[in-house]
Amino acid sequence: MIRTEPWRDLPEADREGLFTSAARSLPVGRGGVPEDVRRHAPTGIPCPAPRLSPR
Repeated sequence: MIRTEPWRDLPEADREGLFTSAARSLPVGRGGVPEDVRRHAPTGIPCPAPRLSPR
């Protein structure tokens, strides 16, 4: 779970409850923030899905 704009539509108490609940099940113990994605997305980790080629 990444704390991004779409989550702001939820009431604050519900949103925080959702993130707290998710954090308990994640190995890092917290939800992500956009900076996490910016920092780790361009690492070159291969995607397990096959690439689609144009016909």
